[in-house]
Amino acid sequence: DPGSRTWASTAYSPRTNHLYLPMQEFCVDTTPNPLGPGEVYTGGGAATFVRRPVPDSDGNMGKVAAVDLGDPSTTWEYRTRAANGAVATLTTGGGLVFSGNIDRTVFALDDTTGEVLWQQRLNNVPSGFPITYEADGRQFVAVPVGAGAWPPRAFNVLTPEIVNPPGGTTLWVFALPE
Repeated sequence: DPGSRTWASTAYSPRTNHLYLPMQEFCVDTTPNPLGPGEVYTGGGAATFVRRPVPDSDGNMGKVAAVDLGDPSTTWEYRTRAANGAVATLTTGGGLVFSGNIDRTVFALDDTTGEVLWQQRLNNVPSGFPITYEADGRQFVAVPVGAGAWPPRAFNVLTPEIVNPPGGTTLWVFALPE
């Protein structure tokens, strides 16, 4: 089961010499469910997970942290009620950090300040690795979206007010300003 860091990848910017980490803040009490004689573990339900907020939590489950590799210290944090879930961070040469949350939001942060420069609510949870590409002299960002990732289900107990549709796998593509 996930903890602070899961499979959503960290991004690096050579421009700032920072790592940008999509994170989740919650605790998990894990209880193994032993297998019976002759049973073979095939993945999944071999444990019970009880999720709870970290002690003295401010109620925010999601965070993008900017870590300076020079000293290593946290330069800034962007905190949100919704967990970051399964979307990786992506940096651009133009000073942007893209990420997203299980509340169906994708956003761009300033890589030096953490200020939100842009955000968009999507039809479902951003749940993969965003990419950037250029076509005809214009830069685009593509974000995969879908309900198949575990985070929306895992956070039901911690953020019950965040409800997402059961389907809606899509690839959203956004053109960056010229």
